[in-house]
Amino acid sequence: MKAVAVQPQLFQALYRRLMLLEALGDEEKESSLGDLAARFPWDKSTTHRLLPTLRRRGYVDQDSETGR
Repeated sequence: MKAVAVQPQLFQALYRRLMLLEALGDEEKESSLGDLAARFPWDKSTTHRLLPTLRRRGYVDQDSETGR
């Protein structure tokens, strides 16, 4: 089997998405973007950028009425 080189940026993006999933799993209520972003050492814009992939893959949902 041939080894595949993993770019550090890809690892970081995956790691952050996993952190988001874990945070959402800990929540007992719906979370806003601001609520989630406050839990991490990165910018709110980074959280905003990471969530669509999780939503497209069916790991998270967004309430169409509240936006949470």
